[in-house]
Amino acid sequence: MKTTEIHWELTNKCNLHCSYCRPDSGAPRDNELTTAEALTALQKFSAAGVKRICFTGGEPFMRSDLRELLEESIRLKIKVALITNATLIDSADLDLIKRLGIDLGISLDGATPEVNDKKRGVGVFAKALKVIEGCHLKKISFKLYATVSRSNIKKLPALIAFAQAHDSPLHLKEISRGGRTDQADGELLLPTEKNYLKNFIPEMAKKVFNDEADISEENCWADGGSLFMNASGDVYLCNEIFVRQSNQKLGNIKYSGFKLVSKNRPKPQCQCCYGVAVSEHAVTIYDTGHDCEFLSSFNLPITTLQQLYRELDNLYEGISDYCFKCTDNDCLGYIWLLKTEANRLYRAGIPIVQINNGPSFIHSFAKDEAGIINVSARQPVCSQVDCSGRICTIRKKRPLVCHIYPAGLETLKNDKIVWAMHLDCLFIKKMAEQGLIDDLERKFLSIINRVSQPLFNEIIETYQAVNAISAFPNGSNNFKILKGGIENVEMHSGS
Repeated sequence: MKTTEIHWELTNKCNLHCSYCRPDSGAPRDNELTTAEALTALQKFSAAGVKRICFTGGEPFMRSDLRELLEESIRLKIKVALITNATLIDSADLDLIKRLGIDLGISLDGATPEVNDKKRGVGVFAKALKVIEGCHLKKISFKLYATVSRSNIKKLPALIAFAQAHDSPLHLKEISRGGRTDQADGELLLPTEKNYLKNFIPEMAKKVFNDEADISEENCWADGGSLFMNASGDVYLCNEIFVRQSNQKLGNIKYSGFKLVSKNRPKPQCQCCYGVAVSEHAVTIYDTGHDCEFLSSFNLPITTLQQLYRELDNLYEGISDYCFKCTDNDCLGYIWLLKTEANRLYRAGIPIVQINNGPSFIHSFAKDEAGIINVSARQPVCSQVDCSGRICTIRKKRPLVCHIYPAGLETLKNDKIVWAMHLDCLFIKKMAEQGLIDDLERKFLSIINRVSQPLFNEIIETYQAVNAISAFPNGSNNFKILKGGIENVEMHSGS
Protein backbone atom coordinates (compact mmCIF):
# COMPACT_ATOMS: atom_id res chain seq x y z
CA MET A 1 0.00 0.00 0.00
CA LYS A 2 1.24 3.50 -0.84
CA THR A 3 2.13 5.60 2.18
CA THR A 4 0.05 8.79 2.34
CA GLU A 5 0.32 9.77 6.02
CA ILE A 6 3.17 10.22 8.50
CA HIS A 7 2.87 10.52 12.27
CA TRP A 8 6.05 12.35 13.23
CA GLU A 9 7.39 12.73 16.75
CA LEU A 10 9.18 16.05 16.16
CA THR A 11 11.03 15.87 19.46
CA ASN A 12 10.94 13.85 22.64
CA LYS A 13 11.67 17.02 24.59
CA CYS A 14 8.71 18.12 26.71
CA ASN A 15 8.02 20.72 29.37
CA LEU A 16 5.55 18.41 31.18
CA HIS A 17 6.04 15.06 32.89
CA CYS A 18 2.73 13.19 32.56
CA SER A 19 2.73 10.00 34.62
CA TYR A 20 1.36 7.83 31.79
CA CYS A 21 3.64 9.10 28.96
CA ARG A 22 4.44 6.14 26.67
CA PRO A 23 7.46 7.70 24.91
CA ASP A 24 8.78 8.79 28.34
CA SER A 25 9.09 12.35 27.08
CA GLY A 26 11.21 14.94 28.82
CA ALA A 27 14.76 14.93 27.49
CA PRO A 28 15.41 14.97 23.73
CA ARG A 29 16.39 11.71 22.05
CA ASP A 30 19.92 11.03 20.91
CA ASN A 31 20.60 12.42 17.44
CA GLU A 32 17.26 14.13 16.92
CA LEU A 33 16.86 15.47 13.38
CA THR A 34 18.47 18.84 12.80
CA THR A 35 16.53 21.53 10.97
CA ALA A 36 18.30 20.68 7.71
CA GLU A 37 17.59 16.95 8.16
CA ALA A 38 13.95 17.62 9.03
CA LEU A 39 13.51 19.78 5.92
CA THR A 40 15.09 17.07 3.80
CA ALA A 41 12.71 14.52 5.34
CA LEU A 42 9.76 16.70 4.35
CA GLN A 43 11.03 16.81 0.77
CA LYS A 44 11.39 13.00 0.71
CA PHE A 45 7.85 12.60 2.03
CA SER A 46 6.48 15.00 -0.56
CA ALA A 47 8.28 13.23 -3.40
CA ALA A 48 6.86 9.90 -2.21
CA GLY A 49 3.29 11.22 -2.35
CA VAL A 50 2.63 11.78 1.36
CA LYS A 51 -0.49 13.93 1.70
CA ARG A 52 -0.72 14.45 5.46
CA ILE A 53 1.65 14.74 8.42
CA CYS A 54 0.64 14.75 12.07
CA PHE A 55 3.31 16.39 14.22
CA THR A 56 3.44 15.09 17.80
CA GLY A 57 5.97 14.91 20.63
CA GLY A 58 7.14 15.26 23.26
CA GLU A 59 5.91 18.78 22.81
CA PRO A 60 6.31 20.10 19.23
CA PHE A 61 6.62 23.71 20.43
CA MET A 62 9.85 22.76 22.23
CA ARG A 63 11.52 22.81 18.78
CA SER A 64 12.68 26.31 17.89
CA ASP A 65 12.30 25.50 14.17
CA LEU A 66 8.67 24.31 14.40
CA ARG A 67 7.32 27.34 12.56
CA GLU A 68 9.81 26.81 9.72
CA LEU A 69 8.80 23.15 9.43
CA LEU A 70 5.11 24.06 9.36
CA GLU A 71 5.71 26.64 6.63
CA GLU A 72 7.71 24.17 4.52
CA SER A 73 5.09 21.43 4.90
CA ILE A 74 2.38 23.70 3.57
CA ARG A 75 4.64 24.93 0.75
CA LEU A 76 5.04 21.28 -0.28
CA LYS A 77 1.23 20.96 -0.28
CA ILE A 78 1.22 18.52 2.66
CA LYS A 79 -1.75 18.84 5.01
CA VAL A 80 -0.57 19.29 8.60
CA ALA A 81 -2.05 18.32 11.96
CA LEU A 82 -0.36 19.37 15.20
CA ILE A 83 -1.01 17.88 18.65
CA THR A 84 0.23 20.01 21.56
CA ASN A 85 -0.21 20.40 25.31
CA ALA A 86 -0.97 24.07 24.52
CA THR A 87 1.14 25.45 27.36
CA LEU A 88 3.70 27.20 25.11
CA ILE A 89 1.39 28.74 22.47
CA ASP A 90 1.06 32.49 22.19
CA SER A 91 -1.12 34.74 20.04
CA ALA A 92 1.42 34.83 17.20
CA ASP A 93 1.44 31.02 17.10
CA LEU A 94 -2.33 30.97 16.79
CA ASP A 95 -2.13 33.47 13.93
CA LEU A 96 0.34 31.19 12.13
CA ILE A 97 -1.84 28.13 12.73
CA LYS A 98 -4.84 29.95 11.27
CA ARG A 99 -2.91 31.32 8.26
CA LEU A 100 -1.50 27.90 7.36
CA GLY A 101 -4.73 26.00 7.98
CA ILE A 102 -3.16 23.65 10.54
CA ASP A 103 -5.45 21.05 12.13
CA LEU A 104 -4.86 21.80 15.82
CA GLY A 105 -5.15 19.16 18.52
CA ILE A 106 -5.04 20.11 22.21
CA SER A 107 -4.31 17.53 24.90
CA LEU A 108 -6.75 17.76 27.81
CA ASP A 109 -7.63 14.90 30.14
CA GLY A 110 -10.43 16.49 32.13
CA ALA A 111 -13.02 19.24 32.14
CA THR A 112 -11.63 20.74 35.36
CA PRO A 113 -8.17 21.49 36.77
CA GLU A 114 -8.75 18.88 39.51
CA VAL A 115 -9.05 16.10 36.94
CA ASN A 116 -6.70 17.30 34.21
CA ASP A 117 -3.84 18.59 36.36
CA LYS A 118 -3.71 15.47 38.53
CA LYS A 119 -1.71 13.71 35.80
CA ARG A 120 -0.56 16.53 33.54
CA GLY A 121 0.71 19.03 36.12
CA VAL A 122 -0.47 21.99 38.16
CA GLY A 123 -1.59 24.95 36.07
CA VAL A 124 -1.76 23.03 32.78
CA PHE A 125 -5.56 23.23 32.53
CA ALA A 126 -5.57 27.02 32.88
CA LYS A 127 -2.96 27.43 30.13
CA ALA A 128 -4.81 25.08 27.79
CA LEU A 129 -8.09 26.86 28.46
CA LYS A 130 -6.50 30.19 27.57
CA VAL A 131 -5.45 28.76 24.19
CA ILE A 132 -8.94 27.31 23.67
CA GLU A 133 -10.42 30.74 24.31
CA GLY A 134 -7.87 32.25 21.92
CA CYS A 135 -8.96 29.77 19.25
CA HIS A 136 -12.56 30.90 19.67
CA LEU A 137 -11.57 34.57 19.34
CA LYS A 138 -9.55 33.91 16.18
CA LYS A 139 -12.11 31.42 14.80
CA ILE A 140 -9.64 28.52 14.75
CA SER A 141 -11.08 25.01 14.83
CA PHE A 142 -9.45 22.48 17.14
CA LYS A 143 -9.90 18.98 18.51
CA LEU A 144 -9.46 17.83 22.11
CA TYR A 145 -7.31 14.74 22.77
CA ALA A 146 -7.58 12.81 26.05
CA THR A 147 -5.79 9.78 27.46
CA VAL A 148 -8.28 7.66 29.40
CA SER A 149 -7.00 6.07 32.62
CA ARG A 150 -8.58 4.99 35.88
CA SER A 151 -8.07 8.55 37.14
CA ASN A 152 -10.47 10.14 34.68
CA ILE A 153 -12.72 7.47 33.18
CA LYS A 154 -15.60 8.34 35.51
CA LYS A 155 -15.28 11.98 34.43
CA LEU A 156 -15.69 11.35 30.69
CA PRO A 157 -19.31 12.60 30.55
CA ALA A 158 -18.11 15.97 31.87
CA LEU A 159 -15.29 16.01 29.32
CA ILE A 160 -17.57 15.33 26.37
CA ALA A 161 -19.93 18.05 27.63
CA PHE A 162 -16.91 20.38 27.83
CA ALA A 163 -16.01 19.49 24.23
CA GLN A 164 -19.55 20.20 23.07
CA ALA A 165 -19.63 23.52 24.92
CA HIS A 166 -16.39 24.56 23.19
CA ASP A 167 -17.53 23.33 19.76
CA SER A 168 -14.74 20.74 19.63
CA PRO A 169 -14.62 17.10 18.53
CA LEU A 170 -13.25 14.74 21.16
CA HIS A 171 -10.60 12.07 20.61
CA LEU A 172 -10.18 9.49 23.40
CA LYS A 173 -7.31 7.00 23.62
CA GLU A 174 -7.14 4.21 26.20
CA ILE A 175 -4.00 4.27 28.32
CA SER A 176 -1.55 1.59 27.19
CA ARG A 177 1.51 -0.10 28.59
CA GLY A 178 4.93 1.26 27.78
CA GLY A 179 7.12 4.12 28.94
CA ARG A 180 6.10 5.73 32.23
CA THR A 181 2.78 3.88 32.22
CA ASP A 182 4.65 0.79 33.40
CA GLN A 183 5.52 2.66 36.62
CA ALA A 184 2.07 4.24 37.02
CA ASP A 185 0.50 1.61 39.27
CA GLY A 186 -3.25 1.30 39.07
CA GLU A 187 -3.76 3.50 35.98
CA LEU A 188 -4.57 0.77 33.45
CA LEU A 189 -8.29 0.20 32.99
CA LEU A 190 -10.06 -2.70 34.65
CA PRO A 191 -12.07 -5.07 32.42
CA THR A 192 -15.35 -3.39 33.35
CA GLU A 193 -13.85 0.02 32.60
CA LYS A 194 -12.52 -1.21 29.25
CA ASN A 195 -15.99 -2.37 28.31
CA TYR A 196 -17.45 0.97 29.43
CA LEU A 197 -14.96 2.91 27.31
CA LYS A 198 -15.64 0.77 24.23
CA ASN A 199 -19.33 1.65 24.42
CA PHE A 200 -18.94 5.23 25.66
CA ILE A 201 -18.65 7.01 22.31
CA PRO A 202 -21.57 5.23 20.60
CA GLU A 203 -23.81 6.05 23.57
CA MET A 204 -22.60 9.58 24.31
CA ALA A 205 -22.17 10.65 20.69
CA LYS A 206 -25.84 10.00 20.12
CA LYS A 207 -26.86 11.63 23.39
CA VAL A 208 -24.61 14.70 23.20
CA PHE A 209 -23.93 15.29 19.50
CA ASN A 210 -26.85 13.35 17.98
CA ASP A 211 -24.26 11.35 16.02
CA GLU A 212 -24.38 7.75 14.90
CA ALA A 213 -21.17 5.93 15.81
CA ASP A 214 -19.65 2.72 14.49
CA ILE A 215 -17.43 0.26 16.33
CA SER A 216 -14.76 -1.32 14.19
CA GLU A 217 -12.17 -3.96 15.04
CA GLU A 218 -10.76 -4.29 11.56
CA ASN A 219 -7.54 -5.70 10.17
CA CYS A 220 -4.25 -4.31 11.45
CA TRP A 221 -3.72 -0.60 10.83
CA ALA A 222 -0.01 -1.20 10.15
CA ASP A 223 -0.58 -1.72 6.44
CA GLY A 224 1.96 0.83 5.22
CA GLY A 225 -0.67 3.46 4.44
CA SER A 226 0.54 5.46 7.43
CA LEU A 227 3.91 5.29 9.17
CA PHE A 228 5.37 6.54 12.44
CA MET A 229 8.72 8.34 12.64
CA ASN A 230 10.47 9.19 15.89
CA ALA A 231 12.49 12.32 16.55
CA SER A 232 15.74 10.63 15.50
CA GLY A 233 14.32 9.72 12.08
CA ASP A 234 13.67 6.01 12.71
CA VAL A 235 10.60 4.86 10.75
CA TYR A 236 8.13 2.22 11.97
CA LEU A 237 4.92 0.65 10.72
CA CYS A 238 3.13 2.12 13.74
CA ASN A 239 3.71 3.81 17.08
CA GLU A 240 2.89 0.60 18.99
CA ILE A 241 5.86 -1.20 17.47
CA PHE A 242 8.14 1.76 18.27
CA VAL A 243 7.08 1.87 21.94
CA ARG A 244 7.08 -1.87 22.53
CA GLN A 245 9.94 -3.06 20.32
CA SER A 246 12.00 -0.21 18.96
CA ASN A 247 14.52 -2.50 17.21
CA GLN A 248 11.89 -3.32 14.59
CA LYS A 249 12.38 -0.15 12.58
CA LEU A 250 12.03 -0.08 8.80
CA GLY A 251 14.94 2.31 8.33
CA ASN A 252 16.09 5.83 9.13
CA ILE A 253 15.04 8.81 7.04
CA LYS A 254 18.55 10.33 7.29
CA TYR A 255 20.14 7.46 5.40
CA SER A 256 17.33 5.90 3.39
CA GLY A 257 15.09 6.82 0.54
CA PHE A 258 11.45 6.26 1.23
CA LYS A 259 11.06 2.69 -0.05
CA LEU A 260 11.01 1.36 3.50
CA VAL A 261 7.84 -0.66 3.73
CA SER A 262 8.15 -3.54 1.27
CA LYS A 263 10.06 -5.94 3.53
CA ASN A 264 7.66 -5.68 6.45
CA ARG A 265 4.16 -6.12 5.06
CA PRO A 266 1.56 -7.23 7.63
CA LYS A 267 0.07 -10.70 7.47
CA PRO A 268 -3.20 -10.95 5.51
CA GLN A 269 -6.22 -10.47 7.76
CA CYS A 270 -3.97 -9.72 10.74
CA GLN A 271 -6.17 -8.49 13.60
CA CYS A 272 -5.22 -5.16 15.13
CA CYS A 273 -4.48 -4.75 18.82
CA TYR A 274 -6.60 -1.57 18.73
CA GLY A 275 -10.23 -0.99 17.86
CA VAL A 276 -12.03 2.26 17.15
CA ALA A 277 -15.46 3.67 17.89
CA VAL A 278 -16.02 6.69 15.66
CA SER A 279 -18.72 9.25 14.97
CA GLU A 280 -18.65 12.65 13.28
CA HIS A 281 -17.69 14.47 16.48
CA ALA A 282 -16.05 11.83 18.67
CA VAL A 283 -13.55 8.97 18.48
CA THR A 284 -12.37 6.33 20.95
CA ILE A 285 -9.33 4.13 20.36
CA TYR A 286 -9.28 1.16 22.71
CA ASP A 287 -7.36 -2.04 23.35
CA THR A 288 -9.01 -5.05 21.64
CA GLY A 289 -7.03 -7.63 23.58
CA HIS A 290 -5.35 -9.03 20.45
CA ASP A 291 -1.59 -9.45 20.66
CA CYS A 292 0.36 -7.37 18.17
CA GLU A 293 1.62 -9.88 15.61
CA PHE A 294 4.62 -7.72 14.78
CA LEU A 295 6.02 -7.89 18.31
CA SER A 296 8.28 -10.91 18.50
CA SER A 297 8.37 -10.62 22.30
CA PHE A 298 4.93 -12.22 22.36
CA ASN A 299 6.48 -15.37 20.91
CA LEU A 300 9.64 -15.49 23.03
CA PRO A 301 9.86 -18.09 25.78
CA ILE A 302 9.45 -17.01 29.40
CA THR A 303 12.61 -18.23 31.09
CA THR A 304 12.60 -16.50 34.48
CA LEU A 305 10.15 -16.14 37.34
CA GLN A 306 10.35 -12.35 37.12
CA GLN A 307 9.22 -12.48 33.50
CA LEU A 308 6.35 -14.77 34.44
CA TYR A 309 5.36 -12.54 37.37
CA ARG A 310 5.18 -9.50 35.06
CA GLU A 311 3.10 -11.30 32.44
CA LEU A 312 0.59 -12.47 35.05
CA ASP A 313 0.40 -9.07 36.75
CA ASN A 314 -0.38 -7.50 33.38
CA LEU A 315 -3.05 -10.14 32.74
CA TYR A 316 -4.78 -9.63 36.10
CA GLU A 317 -4.49 -5.83 36.22
CA GLY A 318 -6.83 -4.53 38.95
CA ILE A 319 -7.63 -7.89 40.56
CA SER A 320 -6.62 -6.67 44.03
CA ASP A 321 -9.59 -4.27 43.99
CA TYR A 322 -11.87 -7.29 44.26
CA CYS A 323 -9.97 -9.11 47.01
CA PHE A 324 -11.16 -6.98 49.93
CA LYS A 325 -14.78 -7.84 49.03
CA CYS A 326 -14.11 -11.56 48.81
CA THR A 327 -15.46 -14.02 51.41
CA ASP A 328 -14.02 -17.20 49.88
CA ASN A 329 -11.28 -18.58 52.15
CA ASP A 330 -10.07 -21.36 49.85
CA CYS A 331 -7.55 -19.04 48.21
CA LEU A 332 -5.86 -18.01 51.47
CA GLY A 333 -4.00 -21.06 52.76
CA TYR A 334 -1.37 -23.59 51.67
CA ILE A 335 0.83 -21.10 49.81
CA TRP A 336 3.47 -23.38 48.31
CA LEU A 337 6.79 -22.05 47.09
CA LEU A 338 9.35 -22.80 44.45
CA LYS A 339 12.81 -23.27 45.91
CA THR A 340 14.09 -19.85 44.82
CA GLU A 341 10.96 -18.23 46.26
CA ALA A 342 11.40 -19.98 49.60
CA ASN A 343 14.99 -18.75 49.83
CA ARG A 344 14.03 -15.20 48.85
CA LEU A 345 11.14 -14.93 51.30
CA TYR A 346 13.15 -16.52 54.12
CA ARG A 347 15.88 -13.87 53.64
CA ALA A 348 13.14 -11.21 53.75
CA GLY A 349 12.05 -12.46 57.21
CA ILE A 350 8.86 -14.23 56.07
CA PRO A 351 8.19 -17.40 58.13
CA ILE A 352 8.71 -20.47 55.96
CA VAL A 353 8.08 -24.12 56.75
CA GLN A 354 9.42 -27.16 54.87
CA ILE A 355 7.41 -30.35 55.25
CA ASN A 356 9.06 -33.78 55.29
CA ASN A 357 12.19 -32.39 53.61
CA GLY A 358 9.97 -31.69 50.62
CA PRO A 359 8.02 -28.66 49.48
CA SER A 360 8.14 -25.34 51.32
CA PHE A 361 5.20 -23.15 52.30
CA ILE A 362 4.56 -19.75 53.80
CA HIS A 363 4.10 -20.77 57.44
CA SER A 364 0.42 -20.35 58.22
CA PHE A 365 -0.21 -23.58 60.14
CA ALA A 366 -1.19 -24.15 63.76
CA LYS A 367 0.64 -26.63 65.98
CA ASP A 368 -0.86 -29.36 68.13
CA GLU A 369 -0.09 -29.86 71.84
CA ALA A 370 3.10 -31.74 70.98
CA GLY A 371 4.31 -28.83 68.85
CA ILE A 372 3.77 -30.68 65.59
CA ILE A 373 2.50 -28.64 62.65
CA ASN A 374 -1.07 -29.49 61.71
CA VAL A 375 -1.31 -29.77 57.91
CA SER A 376 -4.81 -31.22 57.86
CA ALA A 377 -6.74 -28.12 58.88
CA ARG A 378 -9.21 -26.72 56.35
CA GLN A 379 -8.61 -23.23 54.99
CA PRO A 380 -5.62 -22.03 57.06
CA VAL A 381 -5.38 -18.26 56.81
CA CYS A 382 -2.14 -17.10 55.19
CA SER A 383 0.06 -15.39 57.76
CA GLN A 384 0.81 -12.62 55.24
CA VAL A 385 -2.82 -11.55 54.76
CA ASP A 386 -4.37 -8.69 56.71
CA CYS A 387 -7.80 -10.23 57.13
CA SER A 388 -9.44 -6.96 58.16
CA GLY A 389 -9.26 -5.85 54.53
CA ARG A 390 -8.12 -8.96 52.68
CA ILE A 391 -4.87 -7.15 51.90
CA CYS A 392 -1.68 -9.04 51.06
CA THR A 393 1.13 -7.53 53.14
CA ILE A 394 3.82 -8.90 50.77
CA ARG A 395 2.03 -8.22 47.50
CA LYS A 396 5.15 -7.22 45.55
CA LYS A 397 7.08 -10.16 47.02
CA ARG A 398 4.32 -12.73 46.70
CA PRO A 399 5.12 -16.14 45.18
CA LEU A 400 4.03 -17.64 41.88
CA VAL A 401 1.01 -19.48 43.25
CA CYS A 402 -0.41 -16.08 44.28
CA HIS A 403 0.58 -14.36 41.04
CA ILE A 404 -1.09 -17.10 39.05
CA TYR A 405 -4.42 -17.14 40.94
CA PRO A 406 -7.35 -17.25 40.01
CA ALA A 407 -5.91 -19.77 37.56
CA GLY A 408 -3.94 -22.69 38.90
CA LEU A 409 -3.07 -26.34 38.70
CA GLU A 410 -5.58 -28.99 39.74
CA THR A 411 -5.39 -32.78 39.95
CA LEU A 412 -8.41 -34.71 38.71
CA LYS A 413 -9.63 -38.05 40.11
CA ASN A 414 -7.70 -39.89 37.41
CA ASP A 415 -4.50 -38.12 38.63
CA LYS A 416 -4.36 -35.99 35.50
CA ILE A 417 -2.92 -32.53 36.14
CA VAL A 418 -4.76 -29.71 34.41
CA TRP A 419 -4.75 -25.94 34.28
CA ALA A 420 -7.98 -24.52 35.63
CA MET A 421 -9.70 -21.21 36.27
CA HIS A 422 -11.35 -20.77 39.68
CA LEU A 423 -14.90 -19.53 39.19
CA ASP A 424 -15.58 -18.38 42.75
CA CYS A 425 -13.14 -15.45 42.40
CA LEU A 426 -15.02 -12.13 42.26
CA PHE A 427 -12.68 -10.87 39.55
CA ILE A 428 -13.53 -13.89 37.39
CA LYS A 429 -17.24 -13.44 38.04
CA LYS A 430 -17.03 -9.82 36.93
CA MET A 431 -15.09 -10.82 33.81
CA ALA A 432 -17.76 -13.39 33.00
CA GLU A 433 -20.53 -10.81 33.46
CA GLN A 434 -18.77 -8.54 30.98
CA GLY A 435 -18.28 -11.33 28.43
CA LEU A 436 -14.49 -11.10 28.79
CA ILE A 437 -13.70 -14.45 30.37
CA ASP A 438 -12.88 -16.30 27.13
CA ASP A 439 -10.30 -13.66 26.23
CA LEU A 440 -8.75 -13.85 29.71
CA GLU A 441 -8.47 -17.64 29.50
CA ARG A 442 -6.92 -17.43 26.03
CA LYS A 443 -4.32 -14.93 27.23
CA PHE A 444 -3.53 -17.01 30.31
CA LEU A 445 -2.89 -20.11 28.21
CA SER A 446 -0.76 -18.15 25.76
CA ILE A 447 1.45 -17.12 28.70
CA ILE A 448 1.71 -20.64 30.10
CA ASN A 449 2.50 -22.13 26.71
CA ARG A 450 5.49 -19.77 26.45
CA VAL A 451 7.06 -20.87 29.74
CA SER A 452 10.41 -22.52 29.00
CA GLN A 453 10.81 -26.23 29.65
CA PRO A 454 13.11 -25.94 32.72
CA LEU A 455 10.89 -23.39 34.47
CA PHE A 456 7.73 -25.26 33.56
CA ASN A 457 9.14 -28.54 34.87
CA GLU A 458 10.17 -26.87 38.14
CA ILE A 459 6.62 -25.56 38.61
CA ILE A 460 5.01 -28.93 37.87
CA GLU A 461 7.46 -30.93 39.98
CA THR A 462 6.88 -28.62 42.94
CA TYR A 463 3.12 -28.91 42.51
CA GLN A 464 3.36 -32.71 42.34
CA ALA A 465 5.38 -32.75 45.57
CA VAL A 466 2.73 -30.60 47.26
CA ASN A 467 -0.04 -32.78 45.90
CA ALA A 468 1.65 -35.91 47.19
CA ILE A 469 1.32 -34.81 50.83
CA SER A 470 -1.89 -36.67 51.55
CA ALA A 471 -2.50 -34.89 54.84
CA PHE A 472 -3.73 -31.81 53.00
CA PRO A 473 -7.52 -31.82 52.86
CA ASN A 474 -9.36 -31.49 49.59
CA GLY A 475 -10.77 -28.01 49.09
CA SER A 476 -14.12 -27.07 47.66
CA ASN A 477 -12.87 -25.17 44.64
CA ASN A 478 -15.32 -24.54 41.85
CA PHE A 479 -13.12 -24.51 38.77
CA LYS A 480 -13.24 -24.79 35.00
CA ILE A 481 -10.65 -26.87 33.16
CA LEU A 482 -8.92 -24.76 30.54
CA LYS A 483 -9.07 -26.47 27.17
CA GLY A 484 -6.79 -25.79 24.27
CA GLY A 485 -3.67 -25.38 26.36
CA ILE A 486 -1.50 -27.82 28.25
CA GLU A 487 -3.94 -30.28 29.74
CA ASN A 488 -1.36 -32.71 31.07
CA VAL A 489 2.20 -32.04 32.17
CA GLU A 490 3.49 -34.94 30.06
CA MET A 491 2.17 -33.25 26.91
CA HIS A 492 4.30 -30.13 27.38
CA SER A 493 7.37 -29.97 25.17
CA GLY A 494 8.46 -26.48 26.17
CA SER A 495 9.14 -23.34 24.15
